[in-house]
Amino acid sequence: MASFYTQKMRLLPPNPMDALLAVDGGGTTTRCVIADDTLDVLVSVSGEPTAVARGLDSALTALFAVVEQALNEAVQRSPAPVVLRAACLGLSGISTTDAGPRVQQAIIRFLLDRGQSLPAQSVRVVSDSEIALVGALSGKPGIVLIVGTGATAVGRDAKGDSFRADGWGWLLGDAGSGFAIGRSALRAAFASLDGRGAETRLVSAIPAHFGVSSLEEIVPRVYFDAWTPARIATLAPVVVRLADEGDRVCSQILYRAGVALAKSVCAVKRRLAFGPQVDVSYQGSVIQKTPMIRRVLQDTLLKEAPGCRLLAPEREPIEGALLLAREAMFY
Repeated sequence: MASFYTQKMRLLPPNPMDALLAVDGGGTTTRCVIADDTLDVLVSVSGEPTAVARGLDSALTALFAVVEQALNEAVQRSPAPVVLRAACLGLSGISTTDAGPRVQQAIIRFLLDRGQSLPAQSVRVVSDSEIALVGALSGKPGIVLIVGTGATAVGRDAKGDSFRADGWGWLLGDAGSGFAIGRSALRAAFASLDGRGAETRLVSAIPAHFGVSSLEEIVPRVYFDAWTPARIATLAPVVVRLADEGDRVCSQILYRAGVALAKSVCAVKRRLAFGPQVDVSYQGSVIQKTPMIRRVLQDTLLKEAPGCRLLAPEREPIEGALLLAREAMFY
């Protein structure tokens, strides 16, 4: 027979779980995780993109949807009440707008409506490049390249000073990005079709990729269907495949991308107070899945920025957001 003390213990509610909320909001998708303070992930969900530069209202709608899904799943999975203690949101485009404080206030109100009370000092809203930097180098000084649909290089030195190069979007920058590779592929294909450029298998591979019968059919779709940079960036894996199969035009496109990315790294290195050796890492699907770009990047850095050491990323950007959220717990 159980003692009175044992019976009483069974009636007590379980201790709440102190939790961290982290968001990696990019131009293609948004990832949200809830983890405990040891960074053990309880819930990981994905949703629509939250690129702030494309519109704050749509970004907040996507953000709220993915956070709510994560909270609901956390409640279902955790045997104890989940109590958020801090949050870090790394959002695409936030550094080029003044929307940071508005996003912070909006997410605080949203969480409060769902029973989660967080003070402003425990909620960080930063750029997706910052969480990528913290994740890739686990918070240590250095430089990280983020290369997906867009491209940017961001660095932080031992004094805590930071600088970012590129990341100005598809129209003004993003050299070496998935979009830039896709656009170069389209231009090379049409130049080959006209006889203005070298022969390339892109002339047939691009229509096959988009499910049309000829390259000419691409033209009205690009101009009148308002193709997004993300859609054009889907050509990057096509370029990589053809380059691996010996297409010289595609190899040249990837070579130019690697050189452009190296120039962004060099720009960051010149603006910060690094020592003789600088750790350089990378994040993003395009650079992680393309060894050729990484080889060109490394070779170019050896020539133009001696002392730069290219390293594989230690953690994902979402883990960088978790590290920043954990820091915010103690403010």
